[in-house]
Amino acid sequence: VKTSVSQHLTFIQARKAANPADFAQVVRLAKWWAKQQKNLNDSFRFKSFMAELVLAHLADEGQSFVDYVDALEQFFAWIVDTELGERVAFEDFYSASELPSPTAAAIEIFDPVNAENNVASLYTEVQRRAIVDAAEQALDAIAEARYATTKSRAIECWQVVLGKSFKG
Repeated sequence: VKTSVSQHLTFIQARKAANPADFAQVVRLAKWWAKQQKNLNDSFRFKSFMAELVLAHLADEGQSFVDYVDALEQFFAWIVDTELGERVAFEDFYSASELPSPTAAAIEIFDPVNAENNVASLYTEVQRRAIVDAAEQALDAIAEARYATTKSRAIECWQVVLGKSFKG
């Protein structure tokens, strides 16, 4: 797959510059969530790069990253609302006209430096559905944590998202 590490760095640095400190932290939290899902189910697939690209897409759409809880909630809500059926692409290094025609791929998230590279091209419908289901569980847990009447219940909810090592 043809790509460019230096252009990837430029792409991410632009999102970080637009959201100083906060973008990187929310990306780390989303990647941690994906890792926890993989620890629970070794057949779960959600590349950390895909999580980063979804968050970059949300940043480009004007998503704020200042409040980590809100940002994570919006990340999971976007996955649930779109069911990963929305094509994600960027125009930093190519124009939208250079993208291939829609494919039969279950998920279409394009490399920000190569319009021909759908980084999710090998994902199946079952894997797409598993990501959406896990995001829905995380979204529900965040909502419940917001309104939990005790700290211990809020921590239990956040452990659904961030794993049992989360202590609040």
